[in-house]
Amino acid sequence: GSLGIGFAIPSEMVASIVAAEKTGQSGNSGVVRPWLGVSSQNVTSDIAGSLGLSKPAGTLITDLHPASPLKKGGVKVGDVILSLDEKPIRDASEMKFRIATVPLGKKAKVTLLRPDQKGKGQELNVYVEAIAPPEDPPREETPLSGAHALNGALISNMNPAVAIELGLDSNALGVVVTGLKRGTSATRIVSVGDLLLEINGQEIKDVDDVEKALSRPTKNGLSLIIKSAGRVQQILIR
Repeated sequence: GSLGIGFAIPSEMVASIVAAEKTGQSGNSGVVRPWLGVSSQNVTSDIAGSLGLSKPAGTLITDLHPASPLKKGGVKVGDVILSLDEKPIRDASEMKFRIATVPLGKKAKVTLLRPDQKGKGQELNVYVEAIAPPEDPPREETPLSGAHALNGALISNMNPAVAIELGLDSNALGVVVTGLKRGTSATRIVSVGDLLLEINGQEIKDVDDVEKALSRPTKNGLSLIIKSAGRVQQILIR
């Protein structure tokens, strides 16, 4: 029987999924979606007024990853994205949806508004390639073992591909916990998705930094600074 519930899927989304299947861009983890490498915010009435827009529309670019295809296409921080392939962008979430409908390897026309020296907006068109989340830097997934509190943790260099797999900010950098071995000391200290920021006073930038910091014995135990669920925490283990 029917429960009277219906679901509508946009034709552009169906087309992108079919294209991904044909080109081998899908697998057990699902269809690989294009990556933007951008942070943005909705355009407020004040921002719209300052740029000469008749009403709030589009999304304001606030940050760009160095490998972002938008950056390579000529988009800058402070630009307001107005449309993608002639389809209007009303807010930040719609930009993500629109780019998700572009098949990987294809280029999309992006119309943007760029503030000029007088504070008004100049409309420009750029072309942006839809790319998969890059594995740069290489993740170098590494299991930690030894007589220390992080024994049993699996760590990786952060890159956009890793971040998306873990549901984290794709612009994040550093080292992240990607797995934990059951019954080890690390399970009591960190969780999957935690970023390792500092160990025993040493800033952590990559997997090698973690291994070096843990190999140096200290009299005062282990000092960790991590970012977990968006909050920075300091942990002291004696």
